Amino acid sequence: MDKKDIKAFLKERYDFTDKQINKKESNITRIAYLDKERILAKETFYMQEFNLTKDEYNKMIKFLPALLGLDIESVKAKETFYMQVFNVNKDELRKMIKLSPALLGYNEDSIKAKISFYMQEFNLTRDKINKIITPALLCLSENTIKAKISFYMQEFNLSKDEINSIISPSWLCLSDENIKNKHKILKELNIPDSIIINDPAILTAPELSLKVRYMILYIVEKSDVFLRKKWYMTSHKKTWARLCWLRTIGKKIMSTRDLLISEQNFFDRYNIDSKTMMDKFPYNNDAIDMINTEYENVSKATDGIELRLD
Repeated sequence: MDKKDIKAFLKERYDFTDKQINKKESNITRIAYLDKERILAKETFYMQEFNLTKDEYNKMIKFLPALLGLDIESVKAKETFYMQVFNVNKDELRKMIKLSPALLGYNEDSIKAKISFYMQEFNLTRDKINKIITPALLCLSENTIKAKISFYMQEFNLSKDEINSIISPSWLCLSDENIKNKHKILKELNIPDSIIINDPAILTAPELSLKVRYMILYIVEKSDVFLRKKWYMTSHKKTWARLCWLRTIGKKIMSTRDLLISEQNFFDRYNIDSKTMMDKFPYNNDAIDMINTEYENVSKATDGIELRLD
């Protein structure tokens, strides 16, 4: 097929729009030599090999049409390579490919070079790199990584050795602006940088709800919430609904542990799921007013910091 024919085929077979076609022009040019039979054979291979639905496959091809031009044997070789690199089984790799199909197009030598770079830059052992390496990290250029290291050293006043000791894929994949905004909020909550450095996953919590989560939990804890490990992991809507529910059934809430237990444990104890609770006790303007009032009363009695939700 020529380029015109393959564009028409992609629109018909995979629901490409004209905008998507134009955006992937260079990709499509590289596969214009394929005929329909070869494209359909690739479709069958990918769907079977990675356990894809037709919709999942369509999304992959729209994201990266060049996948159609990859040799099947080279794709199989990449699977073996990535299972070793990421230390995953076939099912786990399938999930990774669904999320990051571009992995199949990467050159193995460039991947090895990127892994060597991370090991040298952060003084990592092979076992350590196997635990933290992700497809997202492989997409970052070396210059981008070095720029992020400099940013973190300045933002949190860290030495290079300290950065090496807390290296986290989630940190490296967040934008500088995102980190700055979250750091500002955490400072407002009087959370010291030492806490952030010891528990860097806090920077992956949703920016807009950090303050809400803190305030709800402070109402219960009446002391520094950040001393409770992973306090930021449960959504503010769920936390609020749980607090209201437990109060409704007359449960004496001893600590924030009662609000932060797992979904299954909460259901086993109280025989109610989060959706039902959140429908009954929605996080809305009335909830915000209640949180502001309760927090103000509790913080005044305990010398807490002044906070208010807009």
